[in-house]
Amino acid sequence: MVGVWGAGVRAGMSFMDAEHGQLIGVLIALEERAVLGDLVACAGLLGEVRRTLDAHVAHENDLMSEHDYPGARAHVAQHALFSHRLGVLYEDPALVWDPYRVVEFFQGWWALHVLDHDRPLARWLANKGLVPA
Repeated sequence: MVGVWGAGVRAGMSFMDAEHGQLIGVLIALEERAVLGDLVACAGLLGEVRRTLDAHVAHENDLMSEHDYPGARAHVAQHALFSHRLGVLYEDPALVWDPYRVVEFFQGWWALHVLDHDRPLARWLANKGLVPA
């Protein structure tokens, strides 16, 4: 699974890639604990996934708003849709017995979001000289 999170799926801006790296680290830990059947650790990691994602999304949304990013509407809508779908998944009480579903959920979304939304945002910010690449 680590290949899904590889170097080819980078936004190209250090702060964004660092935040993505934190989230990926938590997801990899969740996957490892799920494979081992360590549901206690998985429960804690599920919370950490949500907190890490929420902080990252808030940071990106604030940045787009602050700098009047022209693609903000679509990007924020993607964040909202993903957060909603993740929330629905988290409402399922059976999730604690199969936490790997969260990893699979991210796998289906991650690369497309980074390549279609985060990279253009990073390029736009860098071209405007607003955030160092």
